[in-house]
Amino acid sequence: MTHKLEKGIINISLDVEGAWGWLPYENRHDYLEMCKKSQIVIPRLLKLFDKYNIKVNLAICGAYSLANKNDVKTYLANDQSRSTNDDFLLKDQEDAFFYPKIFEIINKSYVKHDISSHTFSHIYHSSIKDSKKSRLLFSDDLKKNNVLLKEKANNIINSLVFPKNEIGHLDVIKDLGLNVFRGNIFDTSNSFMDKVSRLSCIYNEHMGYKIYPNNTLGIQSSQYFCLPKSNLKSFFLKKTLVSRTINGIDKAITNKNVFSIWFHPYDFGHKTDSNFDLLEELLKKIVIYRNNNKIDILTLNEIYEKIIID
Repeated sequence: MTHKLEKGIINISLDVEGAWGWLPYENRHDYLEMCKKSQIVIPRLLKLFDKYNIKVNLAICGAYSLANKNDVKTYLANDQSRSTNDDFLLKDQEDAFFYPKIFEIINKSYVKHDISSHTFSHIYHSSIKDSKKSRLLFSDDLKKNNVLLKEKANNIINSLVFPKNEIGHLDVIKDLGLNVFRGNIFDTSNSFMDKVSRLSCIYNEHMGYKIYPNNTLGIQSSQYFCLPKSNLKSFFLKKTLVSRTINGIDKAITNKNVFSIWFHPYDFGHKTDSNFDLLEELLKKIVIYRNNNKIDILTLNEIYEKIIID
């Protein structure tokens, strides 16, 4: 099923998860420090989006918006998708896992951003080998997040960003009212080039969207926009990250397609000023495209309305 767009579309989405995405990994201390800085980075990002009047998707792990691990234990009672033992949270690392003021900060923004689900606890459905158990736990995790985000955002949640961009259980998300998602719809997540691009944050040429039989809309993750931790990689990428992203946007304009830019706030927890400088340089160029009516900057729900509803 296809739909012809009148012009290209840009979507910007942030995976707001704190350290929840790093729970399965050991030796994550450097990333925990970056995640702590998210509480400084997020308000600064929102001010930058206000400056250029750009609406984005804030894909939030509900657990990150809670106050402490006791709140998490309440939500995860009888749920084996995440450990509720104290060992999931390292001592003195609470700020990496919890940001209870996040919705207060979001609500102060001039631009009213679109809140998306990023699951409650960043559950990796693909890591659960039993398909029935995977489906059940994934569904339960999403239900928890929908309830929590609806309460905190005072709005119904209709969009999802899959953890690690790994899509699956599309019948579940449709049943829960999640009509549109961002992920690797073209099965790129296990490819060699996708792994290279994720590690180095280089441009990934995949872009576009897919309409599924149940009218669920999938948006391909296109550009992971940040500088890598490696100083050597950052030295070279700093000179080309914006130009490569603009090259992808130009292709979306030419082909009347959807180009999705994404990153985590914690990505800006290192080389912070350099990352912000690059993002602002990109936003300035995007605004010129928008003002010249070359492209629309839309949220996931707005893309869904344009492609499915219209």
